[in-house]
Amino acid sequence: FIKRDGNSNRIGYNLPFSPFSRSNAHRLVILLQRRKKYKSRTILGYKTLAEGIIRMDAVLQKSMDMTVELTASGKNGRPGTTVACLRAERVSSIPVDQDNKNNNSVLLADRVAEYSDEDE
Repeated sequence: FIKRDGNSNRIGYNLPFSPFSRSNAHRLVILLQRRKKYKSRTILGYKTLAEGIIRMDAVLQKSMDMTVELTASGKNGRPGTTVACLRAERVSSIPVDQDNKNNNSVLLADRVAEYSDEDE
């Protein structure tokens, strides 16, 4: 979110994704949008002003700082023209435990109790 006077705000996001997906699915698409209007009235939906892409397969290799150029899309001027730049100070990946993600931790606890060496 950038204000009209040029000041920027810091925003943090955690985006979980599966690293076991297909090659083209490792893209994080960033869209710069505004609300749609018709005759000075806001209507449902958003108009995409620009878009940028972060290749997540590069982020999996090492954490990095990067600048993402948001380019014009569609009828909003010339496609491919840089409209804005997004500065990402830290883009990194953190492995997610698949067992906790699927709520199988209860099942694992039951299995440990079932095969325990303790005598009852």
